[in-house]
Amino acid sequence: MITPVFPYLFAGIFAIFGIKTKAAALVILWLNSLFSALTCLPIFLMAKKTFGIRVASCAAWIWVFYPYAVYFSADSMWYHSFLCLLFTLVLLVALQMESGARIGTWAVFGVLVGLAALTTPVALGVLPFVLGWICYRLQKRARNWTVPLVVAIVALFATISPWLIRNYRTFNKPVFLKDNFWMEVCVGNVGNALHWWNGFVLPVRSAAEGAEFQRVGELAYMHEKRAQALSFIETHPGIYVLRCIRRVVFMWTGFWSFQPEYLREEPLDPVNIFVCTLVTLLALVGLRKAFREQPEVAVFYALVLGTFPIVFYLTHPELSFRQPIDPEIVILVSYAALSRRTPFEKTT
Repeated sequence: MITPVFPYLFAGIFAIFGIKTKAAALVILWLNSLFSALTCLPIFLMAKKTFGIRVASCAAWIWVFYPYAVYFSADSMWYHSFLCLLFTLVLLVALQMESGARIGTWAVFGVLVGLAALTTPVALGVLPFVLGWICYRLQKRARNWTVPLVVAIVALFATISPWLIRNYRTFNKPVFLKDNFWMEVCVGNVGNALHWWNGFVLPVRSAAEGAEFQRVGELAYMHEKRAQALSFIETHPGIYVLRCIRRVVFMWTGFWSFQPEYLREEPLDPVNIFVCTLVTLLALVGLRKAFREQPEVAVFYALVLGTFPIVFYLTHPELSFRQPIDPEIVILVSYAALSRRTPFEKTT
C-alpha cells in the first residue's frame, strides 16, 4: 500500500524521537516545512531557464506566500512537500538534459525519478511525456539521445530494483512498487455519494476492512478491491464517468458541492474555491502567453500539468495531491502577472 521512502524517513524519526510522540510530530512538520522552503530554489532555476530572471524572482516570492505550500507543509505529515521538492528537481534536470547535458546528468535524472517513484508511483505517469519532449528537442538539434536515454532508464531501474526484489520475496510474485490502485478507485466511488472520498473503504479507517485485510492478506484483499471497483464501474458507468468529470473540476477549482451537508464537513471550501480557481485561471493565462511566445517550452509545462493528475481523476482527488505540480503553476502565474510589454530577457 505504501512505497518505502517516506515510511523509512518516519521510522528514522521515530527511532530518535519516539514512536508517535509530540517531538516526532514536530520534527516531521519541521522537515515538511523545510522541504517546502527549499522548493524555492528549483522553482527559481526552472523559471530562470524557461522565462528569464524577472519571472524567476517573482515565482520564488509567490511560492514563499503560496497558501497551499504553507498549509500542506505545516499541517500534513504526509509526503506531499517532499515529493514536490523531488519532482521539481526532476523537471529542472530534465530542462538541463533538453539543452544537451552530459551522460552523468541523464543518470542523475534516472535516480531522481526512481526516488520519486519510491515515494509514489504517480510520478512515473509524467516520465514518458517528459522524455519524449526531451528526445524530440534533441532530435531537432541533430544530437544523439539514444545512449543517454538508455543510461537514464538503467539508472531508474537500478534505483527501484531493490524494492521490486523485496516485493517479490515478500509476496512470491512480482508487484510493481505497490498494488493499491483499485482500492483507491473504491475510495473515490463506492459508498459515499456526498463527498469526493469514502475513508471507510480503507482498512486503516474501518475495523471491518482492517479485519478482512488481516484475514486474507494484502494481495487477496487488493484482488477483492479490484473486483469491487470493476463491478461498480460496470454497473454504474454513468455515475463513474460523472464523478471522473467532477474530479477534474475539483482538482483545478476546489469545487465539489455546495450542499449544506457537504459544507458542514468542508466549511472552508468557499474560500478555497476562490483561491484555487483564481490560481488556475492565472496559470492558464501564463500558459497561453507561453504558447504564443515560446511554444516548445509551453508544451513542456502543458505535458506536466496535463498528465500528472490523470490517476487522481480515475481514483479520488485531494488538493494536496496537486502540490507536486504547484511549482509549475506558480511559475506560469508569475509569467502571467508580468506585463506583456516587459521585454523578455532569457538567462540560461
